[in-house]
Amino acid sequence: LQTVPTGIATHLPKLKRLNLSHNQIQILSLDFQERFGNPNPTTGLCDKQDSSGCVVYLSQNPVNEQKDVVSMVTDAVVLGELVCVE
Repeated sequence: LQTVPTGIATHLPKLKRLNLSHNQIQILSLDFQERFGNPNPTTGLCDKQDSSGCVVYLSQNPVNEQKDVVSMVTDAVVLGELVCVE
């Protein structure tokens, strides 16, 4: 998968678990982010559980790797380190 199917956040209200790991997902839609949040750079788990308690896994996707770089740079700035990102 390169994108999360449109409407998955709104059309599946009773969803309990969604494993989207090991894909090529680069961008998350706004409705997806509002319901499930963004993936944790370390675990790949989305940081927001909706009222149904759905757990979403997004590890090993470009969207998660981008967050990893941002997290790394943010941590380095706090620590006063210089980081070069290719």
